[in-house]
Amino acid sequence: MADIRARPERNVDALLIDEVQGLAGHDVNFLPVLCSAGISVLLTGGDCQHTFDTGRDGNTNVTLDDNITCQETRFTEVGMFPDG
Repeated sequence: MADIRARPERNVDALLIDEVQGLAGHDVNFLPVLCSAGISVLLTGGDCQHTFDTGRDGNTNVTLDDNITCQETRFTEVGMFPDG
């Protein structure tokens, strides 16, 4: 994962991911890796606007949308804080 985190640091100052509520499966697991890359990261989206998923990877994160508090806890534990 160190190589993955180093790549954004070399190439971009900031990363904006819109419609983050559509991420699913392993894509959700990748968010903390991106956020630890040493660049500014802004994630935007609305939980009430979920219309499609980026992909389903078996049972990976299938219950993510069941409980907003569970989602928030998972991300605040790695230093990602929701606003709103």
